[in-house]
Amino acid sequence: MADLLSEYLKRGFTDIVSVDSSSKESGDWHGTERNHETIVAKRGTECFRATGYAIDEFGPGGQHSAEITSEQIITREEYDALAIGRQTMDTPKVRQEFNQREFGFQKAREVKGLLEAEAPICPIHEKPMKLRRGPNAYFFGCPRYQRQQCAEIKWLTPAQKALAKETPWLANVLD
Repeated sequence: MADLLSEYLKRGFTDIVSVDSSSKESGDWHGTERNHETIVAKRGTECFRATGYAIDEFGPGGQHSAEITSEQIITREEYDALAIGRQTMDTPKVRQEFNQREFGFQKAREVKGLLEAEAPICPIHEKPMKLRRGPNAYFFGCPRYQRQQCAEIKWLTPAQKALAKETPWLANVLD
């Protein structure tokens, strides 16, 4: 349920405590796992109860998604009663890892923007090309490349390759 924890942290929650959770695996070929979780948490001076839902498909082409499906304000007394005897999920180590990952994503989005600002135009469709990643290298592909409607590609310049290579989270922010 790490994806749900990231969603809670993105919303600015602190002192996050899971008060109820359930997990259900399906026997399909993806190995799909569905998770529901109810937490109590703080944000600033307010306390909240929130419910999250995550889907993880572990097979080929599997998808992962997490979302907060409800959020309501509760009293401090309700928070204390529900959190008593339970450990917080957002330890200092977890928060540090989250902040490092978010910083990495932010940097990668900035680099993607810089590279795509210099992207060539597709000679066939006359649209700016998008940054793509192949098995061994980054390249620019027509916006229709992913839908297999256009095979036009252009290779990055040596300076662009160096920038892409030094940005470890870049692959995670591509369309």
